Amino acid sequence: MAEAEFNGDPAAQLQRALDERDTYKRALDKSLEREALVMREFHHRIRNQLAVVRSIFSRTIETAETLEHVADHFPDRLNTVARYQAQLSLTSEVGLDLEMMVCDELITVASANDPRVLIEGSEVRIGHDQASALALGIHELMINSVKYGVLASMDGHGSLRIGWALRDRRLTFYWTETGVSVVASAPIPERFGRKYIEQALPYQLEADTSFEIMPGGVRCTIAFTIDSEPLTPRDTSFVAER
Repeated sequence: MAEAEFNGDPAAQLQRALDERDTYKRALDKSLEREALVMREFHHRIRNQLAVVRSIFSRTIETAETLEHVADHFPDRLNTVARYQAQLSLTSEVGLDLEMMVCDELITVASANDPRVLIEGSEVRIGHDQASALALGIHELMINSVKYGVLASMDGHGSLRIGWALRDRRLTFYWTETGVSVVASAPIPERFGRKYIEQALPYQLEADTSFEIMPGGVRCTIAFTIDSEPLTPRDTSFVAER
């Protein structure tokens, strides 16, 4: 009976309609806010990636000896960034698995089943721009190893240890090659890979990095704090002069 009286009360019907309108309006406002946030993030990412591409190209030119060198290396670097950006778009909520990133790069240099390579570390997921920046560093370490290190030789000599440790969101990634002939005059120190690790990653990731050529090998560490909010945009451009 009370429901029937309520339904027949014009004032009550009007109030209910107003309440429903307010509810729909709040939902619409939230949807529009979310859409605006997504568009801002999209534009931010586009600007960042263009800046990254410009930086990679300019640094490739600066460290290249010939145009053939540019043609050989720039597409691979660009493909690395593009590949991880595409994967991140599908895994935005959980980020990319670090072990998968390392294995992907081993596959690209045909060393996925090399018994000299040891991978160790617990499951770690890295979101968005941080993963893309680190992936290019891993790619450069792989290429340097293929040219000058453990992966350059198929005779079974040397070993490559790739690992990481995570403590209170602080990730330390390490790369250690031993048992290979690396001398101080090798061109590794002057090329893109080392400069990217020592100069770009501290800027992009606020990372502490080291790249050391030692008798018989190479040792590299990259330590940075993983973002707690992977959807938060951040500036990943690299200014060469910084």
